[in-house]
Amino acid sequence: YGIDKKMDIHSKEEMDKLDEALQCYTTAMQITKELLAASPDDGKLKYNMSVSYEQIGHIAELKHNYREAELLYRQSLEICRTNVKLGTRPFNEDDLAIALYRLGALPLQRKATDEQKECLKEAMTIWKDYMVSMGFGYKLGIDLPGESRGQFHNTSETSDWNEVALATASFGQRFTVTPMQMITMVSAIVDDGKLKKPYVVKNVLNADGTIKSTTEP
Repeated sequence: YGIDKKMDIHSKEEMDKLDEALQCYTTAMQITKELLAASPDDGKLKYNMSVSYEQIGHIAELKHNYREAELLYRQSLEICRTNVKLGTRPFNEDDLAIALYRLGALPLQRKATDEQKECLKEAMTIWKDYMVSMGFGYKLGIDLPGESRGQFHNTSETSDWNEVALATASFGQRFTVTPMQMITMVSAIVDDGKLKKPYVVKNVLNADGTIKSTTEP
C-alpha cells in the first residue's frame, strides 16, 4: 500500500489512522480465513470476509491506490454476489447493491471500464426496485382526492438517473415522497414486510346503521 505523492491533502495523523485501520482489518481477515478453513459453510464468516475486503479496499481508495482498491472491491463483490444467489445468511440484496456501487463508483476517480458501468447499472436497478416495492414513486390509491405520487428520477434518462443521482438519493435528495407514502412504508416494516393499501373510511353505513361495505387493507 504505497502512498500516492498527490495525497498532500491528508495529514500525517490521518495517514497513521489509515495505516492502523489497515493493520486491524488485515489481521481480522487473516483470522477469518483460518476460521473459514475449519468452517467453510459458515455464512457469518463469509460475510466478515466480504466486509474485510471492502474495508481494506476503501482504505486503498482513500490512499488513491485505485487499482488495488478495484481488486479488493471485486473480491468482496464476488463473495457477496455468490452468497446472495445461494441465499446465505446474513447476505442480502442491500449488501450486493453496496458492493456493486463500491466497485462501480471508482470511475468517479478515473475512467470507467465497461464492467464497472454494468456494476453501477445493477446497483441502480436494485435501489430503484427497493424504492418501488416500498410504495415510492406512484399513487397508493387511498380513498381521498388529489393524491400525489411524489417525485422520482426519470430512470430512462442517464442525465437524471446516474451514479451521482444514486449517491445523493441514498441520503434523501433529488426525490420526494408524501407523508402517506412514508407512513405506509414504515407500517410495512413493522408488519413483516407487507405493504398494504392505506384507507381512511373503514365502513360505509346504511341509513339504518347497518354496514353497507367494509374496507380492508
